[in-house]
Amino acid sequence: MNKPIKIILLIVAIILAIGGVLFYMKTIVSPPQDLKFKNQYVQKLTEETETLRKCDQPTLEHDFLRLTDLSHRFKSESLIDDKTFDSHYSEIIGVYSPKFAQYCFGQFQKSVWDANDLKWMEGRISQLRNLTVEDGSRRIMDSYSETDGKFSIIIKTIGKYREASALANRTRYSGLADARAKIQQANQFKQDDYLRNNASLMKALNSLPDRLEASHYASLSAQVRNLASYYNYSADSYDSMSDNVVAALKEYKQNARSVYGESRSLDGLEAEASRYYNQAVEYFNNN
Repeated sequence: MNKPIKIILLIVAIILAIGGVLFYMKTIVSPPQDLKFKNQYVQKLTEETETLRKCDQPTLEHDFLRLTDLSHRFKSESLIDDKTFDSHYSEIIGVYSPKFAQYCFGQFQKSVWDANDLKWMEGRISQLRNLTVEDGSRRIMDSYSETDGKFSIIIKTIGKYREASALANRTRYSGLADARAKIQQANQFKQDDYLRNNASLMKALNSLPDRLEASHYASLSAQVRNLASYYNYSADSYDSMSDNVVAALKEYKQNARSVYGESRSLDGLEAEASRYYNQAVEYFNNN
């Protein structure tokens, strides 16, 4: 082989060797050009949100408060920006809200309801409904209309419970029309899918007719006893009062059973009223 050819082959070999080294350095030694780093705080919020998604009712409030505090702390320390905070905070609310609603409906299934718990439930719903994104442009719950619909049922049920409880305590007799209306309303409350689980409320509503009847009877007794004070009236005034008592006794006898479901004998009251009236007649005739 002549000398020029050897020189050419040597040059080619050197070029190939250098090229191989450069290729090795480029593909093996050089770092990837598109390497991306994840924000560890965003990753933490994502992981904790998944924990909240899987949590059971006993730890729900603890996990929710811990996660919301964490997200607020990351934002206040500028570890995440407002947009990232809004995104993750909205997701947290979206995960928590249906679980919270499930808790509320679970309370309505119990036979005993705690007044303080009901008040807390109302407060939590109000808090969730008023949450907005950072710039205040929209409410977070606007994105979860299905859950907010459940919130409306919860608030309505609590309101019904308070109305029914107040009704059960309004046992003072104020006329048959009023008594009839109270009993009718009590019967409506007793049909409510959630209220009927409350044992003490149902007991109070069931006994409302009996207690109204007792109040009615007590009112009649008081009117009859008032006839004993004939010396405090004129003859005409006493006659008018006596007529009213007779009418009240008659009204009870004709309507009590249909309104209250039961009635009692008025023989004793009628005899007492008659005795007072006869005494009054004798008094007015002698004075």
